[in-house]
Amino acid sequence: MSDNEHISIDIETLGTERDSVILSLGAVKFDHEKIYEDDGLYLSLKWQPQMDNGGTVTEGTIRFWLSQHRAARDAVLNKSGAVHHDKALQQLSAWFKKNIRAPKNCCVWAKGPSFDLSLISDLYQRSTNSQPPWPFWAERCVRTAIMLNAAYKVPHPDGMVEHHAFWDAVYQASQVRRFLVACGPAARRPPKKEDTGDDLLS
Repeated sequence: MSDNEHISIDIETLGTERDSVILSLGAVKFDHEKIYEDDGLYLSLKWQPQMDNGGTVTEGTIRFWLSQHRAARDAVLNKSGAVHHDKALQQLSAWFKKNIRAPKNCCVWAKGPSFDLSLISDLYQRSTNSQPPWPFWAERCVRTAIMLNAAYKVPHPDGMVEHHAFWDAVYQASQVRRFLVACGPAARRPPKKEDTGDDLLS
């Protein structure tokens, strides 16, 4: 069993700004040994309540979704089963609490934190005047792992739908796992706040 815990998160949106409407969210826990797909989270969010709460939409992103293959397009545009964003955030927080034993020592991976995790944080702030359940120093960028994995191209596994929040989260986890395994035991040490260097600024 690994010493630290990892989560991969992906969202699909209707824009590229910090306040863009979030269409769907996928999250999966993983470690050096395994990706826990069966315990993952997938949420489809209603658009209009987010727009009523300041969420924005861009025409170019709508055109992007209309041009995607049917499986990806249907996953985000078919809103049957979609939930209000307040409920989605409650479910995300509950899922995180259930799956992460030590929040201060976890790593939360996204592609990248300045987009996916920033939009999630903005929605928490606008909707509940709160922050995501993970600390800011837990955030990590999948793109770094992908760059360092360049010699070991990781294909999108068969059966996974590109631009589907859950399957993209699983794919991200597979990229990071390869990177962590290559790093060896050093990557198993739980992250600490001082690793960010923020203590040097205080």
